[in-house]
Amino acid sequence: MDNWSPCPRCGSNKVQKISKWAMVMSFFGAGGCLLWVGIFFPPLWLLVPVMLIASFIMMFGKSTWQCQDCKKTWIAKKQPTS
Repeated sequence: MDNWSPCPRCGSNKVQKISKWAMVMSFFGAGGCLLWVGIFFPPLWLLVPVMLIASFIMMFGKSTWQCQDCKKTWIAKKQPTS
């Protein structure tokens, strides 16, 4: 079971885990868009490998959570077991 915590900003329990695959595809898609925009502004091509590497690294990152009330995102820390 995934560890979750209430929102650190507003204390709400309405939190949702953000899918790692959604984040990976967002960064991968942004890299693809930068590739096309780079046709008009070539220095942006330097960011394409950064976005692709970041999308690969995110696959192995920690879970990210988002509050449904205030929209804050954070990485949940493991709760100590008593």
